[in-house]
Amino acid sequence: ISIEILCPEDVIPSAGFLAIDGANMFGSLYVQGISSVTATVTGWEGVYGSAIKTVMLTGNGKTATLDVNTGATTYSDDLILDAGLLKAAGPIPFTVSVTDSRGRTSTAVREINVVAYSPISIQSTAQGRVTRAGSNTHDSGYAKIEYNYTALTYQEGTMTYYNTPSLTIYWEANSVVIDGYASKAQLHFAEDDANGLRKDAMYTVRFYLTDGISSTDVTRTVGTAYAFMRWDP
Repeated sequence: ISIEILCPEDVIPSAGFLAIDGANMFGSLYVQGISSVTATVTGWEGVYGSAIKTVMLTGNGKTATLDVNTGATTYSDDLILDAGLLKAAGPIPFTVSVTDSRGRTSTAVREINVVAYSPISIQSTAQGRVTRAGSNTHDSGYAKIEYNYTALTYQEGTMTYYNTPSLTIYWEANSVVIDGYASKAQLHFAEDDANGLRKDAMYTVRFYLTDGISSTDVTRTVGTAYAFMRWDP
């Protein structure tokens, strides 16, 4: 005797709960080339006596699979996908697909938005000695840099947060920090001999620039204020 049982199309398993955890974020923002993601699905279950056979989790070009039939993956109450670095900007979907013993499949999708970002970069620098006001001797130092950075903001309650550049200049055992340094602005450092930059010495100067998300640095040389030269008659 054959018995045919008709199941409605909406009798499908539960795909459970899909959670997305980000690392190296800027506040609540997923940042291109900086942030990474781990996705976790839990709580899947069959319906009306069916058993879950496979669970698949995909996102950011990667896939994690739990196959209960073959035991290829140790059964657990969750499935974790290390999706890695978010290299592309824009919406990125994460999808969990659950198949039960009747061959019926249920899916759930959760999408995150990745903001476009380019790491901060120093395009050019200028450095050397200048004449201090009221003096004819070149006993000071100056610096100019030109840089690029991507301006980002995020809102948290009533507060708005910005990534703003900060420049640190190092020479010998000295340093000076300038928050919100303006591109191409001239900055004086070691304003007198007591702070460094002897007139007869060369200095290695390192410019370290960060916007709180990425950072970069370059090393330059500031020459002596004068040099001894001799000409024969």
